[in-house]
Amino acid sequence: MSHVPQGALDKAFVALGAVLVAATIAVAAFTLGDTAPGQASQPSASKAVSTNSVTIRGFKYLPPAVKVKAGSKVTFVNDDTAQHTASSPGSGTDVETATIKKGERKTITLDKAGKFSYVCDFHPFMKGAIEVE
Repeated sequence: MSHVPQGALDKAFVALGAVLVAATIAVAAFTLGDTAPGQASQPSASKAVSTNSVTIRGFKYLPPAVKVKAGSKVTFVNDDTAQHTASSPGSGTDVETATIKKGERKTITLDKAGKFSYVCDFHPFMKGAIEVE
């Protein structure tokens, strides 16, 4: 049985610790993206994109603001690693998908004109908006 000097073992543990810290920082940066929870800005309706599809990826709604005609369907596609929702605050609201699991899609129909903001019930730092004309 060979003997490993204590100094070499200490250096190995320090190196392993440094690798684990770097990996943790990299995962946190990827998961949180550009904005930390609680610091997300409200999507601007003036920058709304005319589309009927919202992709959820990297804990973000893409695009964050969309514009559709009244009576249109909007489909939310979960391309992320976690389950999400798209829900307007309050009860009886216009945007409500229920839970969208990884790889699933949910479609809603918006009949009345207005500007509707929504968040993810599981990750409230995720914010989006739909402008219905």
